Amino acid sequence: MKHIILYILLFLSFDSFSQVVITKTDVKCRGNDDGTLRVTLENGAEPVKSYQWNDGVNSQERINVKAGSYCVTVTDANDCTATNCAVVTEPETALRLKLEFQPSGHTVLCGEPQPIYLVAYAYGGTSPYKINGSPGFSKAILVSSTQTIKVVLIDNAGCIIEREQKVYILPKVCSND
Repeated sequence: MKHIILYILLFLSFDSFSQVVITKTDVKCRGNDDGTLRVTLENGAEPVKSYQWNDGVNSQERINVKAGSYCVTVTDANDCTATNCAVVTEPETALRLKLEFQPSGHTVLCGEPQPIYLVAYAYGGTSPYKINGSPGFSKAILVSSTQTIKVVLIDNAGCIIEREQKVYILPKVCSND
């Protein structure tokens, strides 16, 4: 009789094996906290009594999560527990924007404004990139009068860098010789 009861208990415990499934969204931009985690309990007794994450949070769904490893233990209505872990990742490098000035090569007369190029370079983040709406990792902007130029860089993950650069255009100086 003892063997039959033990067999039934073992059968019931394997038959009611629950599994924790974690659905995740990775961080879009390095250093941000826009990842998500959502837990589903399969084959467990409802309602779930608790969700216990390794960092102390007690909820089924997590938003504003940084990159890292997260484990959750779920306790069902029968006090059975199941655990699973997930790794939220982020891009390897942060999106960066470099601005530099380059001569335009345009011929102008003495005293006329000497135009220059403001060149924007994209790197890091998730390629491909768009600079002021144009695809590519660099964009040259011809500037022929003193003004503030706005440069908007967007990578494939939707990370954005906006920068304004004041550009002063001076007249060409010629020698009197």
